[in-house]
Amino acid sequence: MANNKRQKIRPNKRCINFLCTLVLVGISISLLISFNKDYRYANDVSTDKWSQAVMSGNEEESQPIVLGGEDRDEFLEDTFEEAKGLLSPLKDSYPYLNWNSLEKLKISYAGIDSLAEYHEKENIVLVRTSVRKEKDEKELETALIPEMLKAVLTIPNMNQLYEELYEGINSLLAEEVCSVNQLKFESPEQIQYSVWVCQMLEHVLGQENFLYLSYNGYLMAVIDEYTVDNYGTLLFDAIGVANMSSMGHEEYDEAMLVAQDIVVHFAKNYAEATISDPARKAELLRSIESQLMLRRRYFENILL
Repeated sequence: MANNKRQKIRPNKRCINFLCTLVLVGISISLLISFNKDYRYANDVSTDKWSQAVMSGNEEESQPIVLGGEDRDEFLEDTFEEAKGLLSPLKDSYPYLNWNSLEKLKISYAGIDSLAEYHEKENIVLVRTSVRKEKDEKELETALIPEMLKAVLTIPNMNQLYEELYEGINSLLAEEVCSVNQLKFESPEQIQYSVWVCQMLEHVLGQENFLYLSYNGYLMAVIDEYTVDNYGTLLFDAIGVANMSSMGHEEYDEAMLVAQDIVVHFAKNYAEATISDPARKAELLRSIESQLMLRRRYFENILL
């Protein structure tokens, strides 16, 4: 998977109203353009078996945690506060995220296997007890950042449908923060396709547009507007299937071909509707083509 270098965090001086206007103008233009509706892979896919596989994979639900009391020491508290400081520049760029949740976030040692993990219901980050002895500040900061970002990205009653989208966004933001602060972060392999699709959509829409549309629940409607109704949902269904390690090679190929079919059409149609400069348009489409997971002449022809 392509590992594109992301821009450094910087204050966002464009107002949210401008982002909304830009998207609405693009949608208005799209209504005047006849989009390509020939989807070789997405039109005929049957998602029944996908639904069964996803339901089977989600049978084991996490149980609520039981804490006898919060267990902290000076090292944990100091590292927690330092990690908060590393996240603070994001607040200038993305003021609409759930920063109140971060302010109320708690932290505690606990007997867990992973280095750190966020629990939404209790709004707490648990840290493996062995860290108390190891005291590796950089390692702990790197582990805390993606878990603390989950609090920032939390939306009340978030639909399970968007899980893949928010996993990808969380990982991209964590990579951005860690890169700026010389921390080594790697996205979990089990969500690599969530990260891939978010990178592709971000590349088409722009970083700030993409995050705003995603967090505020507009992304699916925008994807549908430039493709086919309900293809935003289908895209993330396909990504969820591709992420499942239990899927066989045939099921993975089918899911990724569907996902790429939608992403490629979305990129092409959005570029046609919103980019007037032929050179910029061609550059964007070449970039999308270079990051495809499965090579097919069909996709190349759409992006020409």
